[in-house]
Amino acid sequence: MTAYTIALFLHILGAMGIFTVVGFAYISLISMRRAQSAQVTRLWAQTAARVTQFVLPISGLLVLLAGFTMLAVSYKSTPGWTIMGFIGLVLIGAITPQVTARRFSGIAQSLRGLPGDATVPAETAAQVRAPAMWLTLNAVAGLLVGVVFLMTSKPDLLGSLITLLIATVLGLALGQLTAGRRTQARAQVARQS
Repeated sequence: MTAYTIALFLHILGAMGIFTVVGFAYISLISMRRAQSAQVTRLWAQTAARVTQFVLPISGLLVLLAGFTMLAVSYKSTPGWTIMGFIGLVLIGAITPQVTARRFSGIAQSLRGLPGDATVPAETAAQVRAPAMWLTLNAVAGLLVGVVFLMTSKPDLLGSLITLLIATVLGLALGQLTAGRRTQARAQVARQS
């Protein structure tokens, strides 16, 4: 076993952790939107905030340290795709805790002290349904897929930049399309009632 294979294992393990955080944030947000009680909404929000605040930094650190180790062992100069991959991971590490974890924490805090069977107050329900978190999650997911594409295809610097831009825009577009569908479906259900 070489330093490279150990670093590769840790790199992939860290990437799995980041994907887990994003996946859990999706599940939490969808579950919060479907929840009927403040207690269930608060539980999902608290758990998502904690998972994001705990797992993301550890996973990101694993990815970066292992990535730098593989870079040092395998390359004499720094390829463009590694630079853009690093920038992509820094953006994910900055956006996810600042937007997603902070919003999850705020939602949980707003529901603290309510009885378990209480309904979610309208103001908090609006925060849960606000498109910003959904769009942010989709942008981060797109960026994350773009970074994985860089790691596997290894394009030059310009190709890497274009890849991350396209992946992020596609993530945002998917978020916008799916957010609009949910809004239309809710409106249709309300009209039928």
